[in-house]
Amino acid sequence: MRQALALSYEGEVRLEKTGEKVDALFRCAEDFYLAVWERLLAEYRAAGAAPPVDTARLIARSRRRAKARWPKNMLLVDNWLDILIDKVERTTA
Repeated sequence: MRQALALSYEGEVRLEKTGEKVDALFRCAEDFYLAVWERLLAEYRAAGAAPPVDTARLIARSRRRAKARWPKNMLLVDNWLDILIDKVERTTA
């Protein structure tokens, strides 16, 4: 379940402290996540094997889309240049 939660962060541009974020997210709703995960696995097994998914390609696409949204900050966010510089520094460090 933790790996599935961590996968949701892989498409994010900012990847700092991902492990801590996943652990905190899991701890705050552990019973829920385990129940949902158990049900999802049961449904997956009942449906048979699913076609393979190119996860790396989907994650790369998600990151490109996230970066493509940065320019909207020029119009919608105060101090957009500072925010953009911070994002670039975090993703290239």
